[in-house]
Amino acid sequence: MGFGLLGKEFSSFSKSFFSVVPFSYEGTTSYIKGTSKGPKALLKSSHHLELFDEQFRINPAEKGIFTFPITDKKEIAQLNMEKSLGNNKFPVMIGGEHSITSMVFGAVQKRFGKMNCVVFDAHADIKDKYSGERESHACVSRRLYEKTGSVAILGVRSLDEEEDEFISGNRIPVYYAHEQDSDKALKVANSLDPRLPTYVSFDLDGLDPSIMPGTGTPEPGGLSWHESISILESVFRRYNVVACDCVELMPLKGSIVSEFTAAKLAYKMMALRSRK
Repeated sequence: MGFGLLGKEFSSFSKSFFSVVPFSYEGTTSYIKGTSKGPKALLKSSHHLELFDEQFRINPAEKGIFTFPITDKKEIAQLNMEKSLGNNKFPVMIGGEHSITSMVFGAVQKRFGKMNCVVFDAHADIKDKYSGERESHACVSRRLYEKTGSVAILGVRSLDEEEDEFISGNRIPVYYAHEQDSDKALKVANSLDPRLPTYVSFDLDGLDPSIMPGTGTPEPGGLSWHESISILESVFRRYNVVACDCVELMPLKGSIVSEFTAAKLAYKMMALRSRK
């Protein structure tokens, strides 16, 4: 199989189309801690992936993949994102808790201006504050909505009354996992302005814990693997996706299922971008 998928040895920055930005920040976790170990575990597992994607019949690694060193510093992660975008790379950020999305999103928006955000998440994460903190992992979609006014959320199965009222009052498109309606999921995913550059944020707890047990706040009844890939395929086809992330991996002792699944998901998004 040669070199691993996301390793620095696979390609130099100048010759790469993809850049991987590992951001191991974990500062507002409210249940089980361990997402700070997510990037390292994902990168290690990625070395065992096949580089040819059998579904989309493409080898994204041929375009070159460069991986920045792991950091838990916001300023460094932002600089890595800015460097990637400034050199016309497609950045894939890996975390780390979900708050890292809103931490670096400013760098993406600075480059592209008005944007869409498509978020996969078990939780609405659209609280204004959580435990008095506006930059909490539980407030990510709220911060993204304030920055863009254009957010769709898929896979939700946990929210409070305040979030429900905010979603309804602002007509934010949401696909609830209990609906089990693939047509509805695609409708929500495709409900934003196709003319705008789009950021995709994938909180791994959006997947059902039967296939993704390693997250800090698992919720039953989530998205299946093939359902998620189908939605992603539609999103990448409809929008100009300019950056994405894969966050909230919390490695479990004695199991590699979650980190391998996370690595494959990150690579699937590279495959989808490679088809453009």
